This record gives sequence, C-alpha cells and structure tokens, in this order.
Amino acid sequence: MRALPLAAMILAGCAAPVEADPRAADAPQTHVHIVTTRAVGSGEERTRARAAFVRVADERAVNGVALTLGLEPALPPAGVCRDETTTRSSAAPTELLDAGEVWLGDATGAARLVARAFPDVLGVSGVVYTTAGDAPALVGERAWVRFGGGEVEHAELPLGVAPPALHAERTPSGVRFDGGEAGDRTWVDVADGRGARRCTAEPGRTSIAFDAEPGALVDVHRDRRRVDGVVTVRAEIVQALGRSIGVSP
Repeated sequence: MRALPLAAMILAGCAAPVEADPRAADAPQTHVHIVTTRAVGSGEERTRARAAFVRVADERAVNGVALTLGLEPALPPAGVCRDETTTRSSAAPTELLDAGEVWLGDATGAARLVARAFPDVLGVSGVVYTTAGDAPALVGERAWVRFGGGEVEHAELPLGVAPPALHAERTPSGVRFDGGEAGDRTWVDVADGRGARRCTAEPGRTSIAFDAEPGALVDVHRDRRRVDGVVTVRAEIVQALGRSIGVSP
C-alpha cells in the first residue's frame, strides 16, 4: 500500500486533511492522535505517550474510535459522578495505519514510540504507538512529533500544547485542587470496596465532592487539548493521592 500524502501538513501551524485519493471529495481521511500523560505522586514521576493514525470512512465515528482506543477519556457530565465500566464506544470499520518510525521530543531529548498491534475490537484494527519507557518531559512550545514510513508519508509537527499543572489534595468531602486554564478538564477516579467511579469537575470549580471508603485509591486528572484540522494533541497530568486515610480539613 502506498504512503498516504500529508499534503501541506504544516501551514502556519495548521494541519491539512490527509486523503487517500485527493481526487475523491469523499475519500477517507487520516486523523492523527497524540496523547501524553505525566504521572506524579506516590513517590514517582514519569511521562508516557501514545499515538495513532486513524483512517475512518465515516467522520462521525472519529470520537467513538478515540474512546475505543483510550485516546479520549469517557467523562461523565460536569458535576456528575458515575460508575466506571469496561464498555467501549462502538466504532465504524477503522484502520490504524502503520506510520513507520514515530518519535516525540523536546529540548530535553527524544524517544521513539513502539508499534503495537491493536486487536480487532468493534471494527477497529491495526497498530498503535506507545513509549517503551519514559518519554521526554514534553514541555514548552518546542515539543514535536515526527513520523513517516509504511502507510503515512514523513512529516514533523509541533505538539503546540503545554502540559497542564496540577496540585491536588484530599479533603473530608472529596478533593480540592488548584485552578487550571480555560478549556482544561479536571476529573477524579475513585476506587474502593464498592467499585470504581469517575467524577468530573464543574467549570471554574476547584473541588470535587464524592463519598469514598477509608483507604480508597484516588487519582486526580487534568488535560488540555489542541484540535487542528485532523490532528488532535492531548496532554494529561495524573496525580495519585494514594490510600491516604487522613485528609486535610
């Protein structure tokens, strides 16, 4: 299979659609998804990254595919807690393309992402890319992704998303945290003897209330997204609050 052209992929920081056949107006497009996750707390700090090059015939299915791949979190409405399940969104037949070598880097260094086969689940199959170990810090405006080979032509793109900051702590009624920037999303995952549940913060609020058993595992998440044509970059930070029984007043 010939490589899909990335026609004018970088134009003033904007991405152009990737078409399998530029002569066909309704040709499937290839969407590029990059996700970085920085984990802090519990005495460790690390950065992981994932990437996928998604070709889907039905553009309406793109969000469902991202949920199936775990590239987007399944969040309840703001201010709501709900039980977590393993159910994934259904998706239209989708190809996860081979993009050859995929690298992420910034001023601190670079890391190659490893291609891993994705099982045929709900019509989605192919390869996804993940870091084998820690990724660079991926901070600042100079962070980039470079890829090319296989079914996708060579290109280099700026990530264009600074990882969000987060400082959270337990309270008797849930968690509280510092405020993020406009557009940031903050949520919490809670696991105890009653199961797992996820709660989403309301915009502008700096706390989330939930009921949990003593010793519950609590992880606070915040992410920031940039959508530029067919390129989506999502930077997430996760703070593990652990099994702390004592909480701040």
